[in-house]
Amino acid sequence: MASFRLPRFLLLVSLANIAVVIHPVGTLAKSKNAGKQKHKPFFVFGDSAFDPGNYQYLDGVDQKGPLAYSWPYGQHFSSGAIGRHSHGRIVPDFIADNANLGLIPPCLAPGVNFINGVNFASAGAGVFTDNSGAMNMEQQMRKFEEVRAWFVHKLGAEPARKTLKRAVYLFGFGSKEYLSLYLSGRNTSKSSQRKYAEMVVGNITDAFLEIYNAGGRKFGFQNVGPLGCLPMLRATESSENAGACVEELNSMARKHNKALAGTLKRLGSLLPGFKHSIFDYYGALMDRIHNATKYGLEEGKEPCYRAKELNGGMMMNWEGNNWMEQYMLCQNSSLYVFFDGIHTTEAVNSQLAELMWDGPSSITQPSTLKQFFQL
Repeated sequence: MASFRLPRFLLLVSLANIAVVIHPVGTLAKSKNAGKQKHKPFFVFGDSAFDPGNYQYLDGVDQKGPLAYSWPYGQHFSSGAIGRHSHGRIVPDFIADNANLGLIPPCLAPGVNFINGVNFASAGAGVFTDNSGAMNMEQQMRKFEEVRAWFVHKLGAEPARKTLKRAVYLFGFGSKEYLSLYLSGRNTSKSSQRKYAEMVVGNITDAFLEIYNAGGRKFGFQNVGPLGCLPMLRATESSENAGACVEELNSMARKHNKALAGTLKRLGSLLPGFKHSIFDYYGALMDRIHNATKYGLEEGKEPCYRAKELNGGMMMNWEGNNWMEQYMLCQNSSLYVFFDGIHTTEAVNSQLAELMWDGPSSITQPSTLKQFFQL
């Protein structure tokens, strides 16, 4: 996928009348608000933060291998450890609940009904095609084309077009790229990091423009969080900086977020009907890390589930009988910001989802997902 190119955007302007989202039909599942307003499906794209369990269906994957398919992951989720990288619900679960849609199914799950939407997110997903071992962004877009064909088959071409036009699309990409760059050990200048961020955002842009071209108009984006403050990264710092955030990684995240915001602002003036919402995940999570008690939490830096010897770093699991000899699990995960070395707890996921759904303009702007579902 290519980076931001104005000619392509201008070309897409001429396609502004093309569109696509969902009417409940016959015995297909209906949302709770059906009859009150036109049905709006919810489509999710992203990485492990949004993954509802797609990873287990990938070819060649050992289902016992991924951490999220073993206890204590899923210990507070109704279906247990089925692939969510948390002990409970993740952000898209709360968004879908607010929209009265129920849980949005993984796109790879066999025999599911996609009428209320689909979750394409996959653990380890990145925006580049050379990302192996995961369903990267390009593959997620190809699966979207298959789901789009499903809607056409179920509803007919014109009803499917209108349904997909009403739908809400959520994107959460970028973390994989900056973590990989930093952990590779390569020294990169600020200008190189800026160009890299523009390339990452360019690929994300090309992806959601494919959906715009297919008729989608309402897009939500979670920007990249404070990667340098993740427990896994803090644990890698040298002894003199032990426990400190990795500023280089946070700087990369901020460059990405600035590039994303600028691109979306330009698109808003170029593409008829294009609406977007940016959730400031960076700011919201950083505030909870440093001011946990302000949000009804107690621990903002150490994870609930961690290896003893790493002092809070890696998210790990061990299938032996005496796992507590090597691993520590907190007593009350609802008081923690992080469940493991990377992912947040259900309590924090709920708070983040509420901000994404109907947060103040200082956190979610220029629109909220609630406004999108009401349009």
